[in-house]
Amino acid sequence: MGLNGKEIVQESRASLRVKENAAVRWSIKDSELRGEGRLVNVSTSGMLLEANSAFTPIERSVFSVQSPAANGSGAAFLPQEGRLVWCKKKPFSRNRILCGIQLIDPSTESVSQLRDKVQKKINRSTAGRRIRSVISLLLAVSLIGLTAFIIAQHLEMYQTLELANQQMTTAYQGQVTLTQKLSQELTVTKDLLEQTKIELTAAKAENENLQSLLQQAQTNIAQLEDEKNAFINSLKQLQGTNTQLTGELSSVQATLAAVQERLRILDGDVVSVDEANSRIALFKDKIRFMQTRLKQLRHDAYVAKVTAQKERDALESLYGNNGFMVKEGKVWKPTGQTPSNLKVNVEFVE
Repeated sequence: MGLNGKEIVQESRASLRVKENAAVRWSIKDSELRGEGRLVNVSTSGMLLEANSAFTPIERSVFSVQSPAANGSGAAFLPQEGRLVWCKKKPFSRNRILCGIQLIDPSTESVSQLRDKVQKKINRSTAGRRIRSVISLLLAVSLIGLTAFIIAQHLEMYQTLELANQQMTTAYQGQVTLTQKLSQELTVTKDLLEQTKIELTAAKAENENLQSLLQQAQTNIAQLEDEKNAFINSLKQLQGTNTQLTGELSSVQATLAAVQERLRILDGDVVSVDEANSRIALFKDKIRFMQTRLKQLRHDAYVAKVTAQKERDALESLYGNNGFMVKEGKVWKPTGQTPSNLKVNVEFVE
């Protein structure tokens, strides 16, 4: 078996054993049993042999171990003989047997070599133990430093986490405040939207009403345009009639002047009273005709005046608001005043 520093210090056997693991040839004295095996460990008082052959050894039989020093294996220190103390089958193996052998009168040289080998093993184990102690100390210091670093990192992480939690709490509170503000603004916006929808519906209804009024006004404008054209035509006819009447009046006045001139001429030419009476009757007929004609002319002038007044009222309705029935969102009501730029040329003839 292998030995570490702790096992060397705490070895409770009669002699300290060291691991050898060397190939050997063995044989049993006064018997034909022999074979090969492996020297597991050795001490100044005994050795552990692993035989490769399956056999049943006799208790306290003497084993002869042939040293393989001749082929350069370095095991020339081995004693030649030893007595079997115990044996058992190696676990998990069919033909291997472990044999505990006690050395029989080993030579002084063998014992000296075994002691030197054991001492070297102890020295190596001690040096290894010191190295392991130093390494363990360094590892412990490193572990302490690493632990301190981890603790410092944990503290820093905790502080960072605490700061992050505070910032997150602040951000959450700000988000809540912003959400509440946005919710209030959204409510106000919804109310304004509903109010705007109501106003828009009212505006649409008003627009439809205005559209109907506009269509009606356009229809009225078209009618007034027709009436205007008719009035202009009537006015032109009246002006023509007036011109004609003026001409006729001038003709009548000229005729009357001629008659009067003739009367003045005939004042001294009348021969008899009958002739004078006949001429007077003729003149009276002509005067009556002229009076009747003047009455007719006055009646025509009156009719023309009434027609002109009606046409003027129609033009006032047309031009009172530039032809529109609505002004500044309200229904236009005429004031009854005649437009200043409208002139009606009507002359009355007497």
